Amino acid sequence: YRLRLITGAETTGDDYLLMAELSLGLNSPGDAETALRQGLAKGAVNPGKAAALKAKADARSKGDEASLPAAEAAAAKSATGNEDVSVAEGYFGYGRYTDAERVAQNAIAKGGSKLMEAKFLLGAAQAMQN
Repeated sequence: YRLRLITGAETTGDDYLLMAELSLGLNSPGDAETALRQGLAKGAVNPGKAAALKAKADARSKGDEASLPAAEAAAAKSATGNEDVSVAEGYFGYGRYTDAERVAQNAIAKGGSKLMEAKFLLGAAQAMQN
């Protein structure tokens, strides 16, 4: 679903709602907010259908986004880039593409089992910055 948003692929209202639900299930409230915001802005999502999901995403994102700098500092001390990938995903979800790019580059430099995910995030963050 991130790739759909990055490329501007045709996305239905149900797709936006499903992306938001899945994002919340994966503890990515920033991605949920992004999906709902885009779906609502394009008129693809009925505001009434999105209200409960939007409330959940808003409530969960308040502390989540604020915790990212501390999570980044902790990840910087890790020997592999796996924790950095999680932080980069968080930044990406909130539209903080410069931060996501920086942290994804750190993850790639360290290596680890999430190397391919780090490379995808780096490219996606760069694409969102043109």
